[in-house]
Amino acid sequence: MHIAKIGFHLAVLSTSVAASVSFAQDGGIKINPSRAEAIHTCSTAAAKFPDYSWGNTEMFVYRACMTEHSQQE
Repeated sequence: MHIAKIGFHLAVLSTSVAASVSFAQDGGIKINPSRAEAIHTCSTAAAKFPDYSWGNTEMFVYRACMTEHSQQE
């Protein structure tokens, strides 16, 4: 159950990043390249702390990382 939850969260993150990039390329939504890089970097950093063993740490790491990159979460 927990592994499925992690897989779902990672799928949502990767889908949103991929959708953001594709919309940016198609002209649907403008995304600053530095924001796209921050999303990728912070998602990777947060993925090291899965919910089943670290609780809310994953989201706290993501939020802190986005803040360090001067981006909204």
